[in-house]
Amino acid sequence: MFRTQPPIFPISLKHALTANSYQVCHSEETAKLVKNVIDRQDKIIESFYKLEEILVRAHVEAKKAWSHGNSFHAPVEISRIIAAGIDKAQEARIEIARVLASLNYNKEVP
Repeated sequence: MFRTQPPIFPISLKHALTANSYQVCHSEETAKLVKNVIDRQDKIIESFYKLEEILVRAHVEAKKAWSHGNSFHAPVEISRIIAAGIDKAQEARIEIARVLASLNYNKEVP
């Protein structure tokens, strides 16, 4: 299965730990802090791949559903489903835009 690049974390772990800036907020030993950060990042990457898999499956399943003549046999229901899908996709885009804005990213995503 094709996979996109996982999320890139904005702070270099090596830089953050060698600068000792973590000690301001964290009292853990360096080795424990490194392990915690790596474990959290691994879980985030795992969730990212799961989300990607579900989105791809939904896309493929939707294409299959549309190809069986639903617009002819059940036009009102298929219109409702498409409208709901558009709403959910747009809500997701708005939430993603908020996250990007919080990261000071205000450019169009290619």
